[in-house]
Amino acid sequence: MEERLPMLETNADEETLAASSLAGKLPPQLNIETDIHVPHRSEGFIDVYYNVDFDDRDGKPNPQTIVVRLRGNQEPKIVADPFLDLFDGRLAGYAVGPSERGGVFHAIIPANAFCWDDNIPNKDKKRTLKLMSCGNTREIARAYFRKQSKIGRMLESDLASELTCGQAKPATVLLGWNIKEDPSLPCLEALDIRAFHRNP
Repeated sequence: MEERLPMLETNADEETLAASSLAGKLPPQLNIETDIHVPHRSEGFIDVYYNVDFDDRDGKPNPQTIVVRLRGNQEPKIVADPFLDLFDGRLAGYAVGPSERGGVFHAIIPANAFCWDDNIPNKDKKRTLKLMSCGNTREIARAYFRKQSKIGRMLESDLASELTCGQAKPATVLLGWNIKEDPSLPCLEALDIRAFHRNP
């Protein structure tokens, strides 16, 4: 882990990192492709996104998005928190079942203008946000948001909103469990999109 620490940009403490997959040997990479470069001029860095297929032990690819941050003349650093959320399963763990606590997670998020799931309370008033590890892969989970919520208004805005239907974007999302609307049908709810780029 000590060898990897200088290569990482993260908010996680050393104890968390030591318990993560980053402390050990990672699976072989079956394929690596450069995706997009996102400059953040006001903050002085560029994020380079890579689509990486890890070997999922049975020869099947485990697609992940890896973000490498470039700051001036400094050595490139891997933004570790998205990796912990997606590859290490922090997001999947939160999505398993109801929790009274909210959580902030990184994901690739395409939005959908409809909700077809009959198990979602008042589905006609809701829309869907897929939470993915990489574009064009099966979602880790689906979160729902009200049409009249902050995210709903963002999706309907005529202004230059970064959230558009069907287009996958890297984002930091605040999630919570809706357990009050219908206690018998708890559902994962997208409460806010904190940012449309990866922050450590």
